[in-house]
Amino acid sequence: MEDDEIRELWRALDNPEALGLPWDIAIVRDIATTFKLILATAARPGMVSGIASTELCALSGPSENGPHWSLPAERMKNEKPFITPLSGLALEVLQPHLKSGRIFSLSPHHLDTAARDFIVPKLGMKHWTPHDLRRSAATILDRKGFSLDNIGHLLAHSRKGITKVYARWEHFDLKRRMATVLEQQLRQILQGADMRIAA
Repeated sequence: MEDDEIRELWRALDNPEALGLPWDIAIVRDIATTFKLILATAARPGMVSGIASTELCALSGPSENGPHWSLPAERMKNEKPFITPLSGLALEVLQPHLKSGRIFSLSPHHLDTAARDFIVPKLGMKHWTPHDLRRSAATILDRKGFSLDNIGHLLAHSRKGITKVYARWEHFDLKRRMATVLEQQLRQILQGADMRIAA
């Protein structure tokens, strides 16, 4: 997805009620938040759409590692626990849910249908899937000079042939740097778009 398409999509997600999605307004807002979080964290759609409040750690107050998201092994494709930092942008996107205490759970059907049947035609965009938002985040990091191997750590990719079970905090500082760069780049892309962070 090109920068102008990211900007156009984010702006539309700021007002999800206008997208014509055929579900309850709470689900519509959750879909908008999920799409933003995929871009802001480079996480898999399934990771974001099933987020639980118990997975969100150190969101306020002092913490050695800062705000982060700790996913249990059963929620991961590679069946290994995973910790990823939460940027300021990710926290802003999550803020309405944190205030209400309600974290969402969506099916892949909601996300795929929303993108394919409603958002893409409504905005006149070329076809994209929820997973393409994750690829867009990875592309932003690639443009900023991070190696594919480094980006793979943020994407929770398992390298073939490696059987070692890595410590959950391994590469966390690197992932924090990438999360910060991704946030900076997204804010630059969205700058001047009269953007409201929360869906």
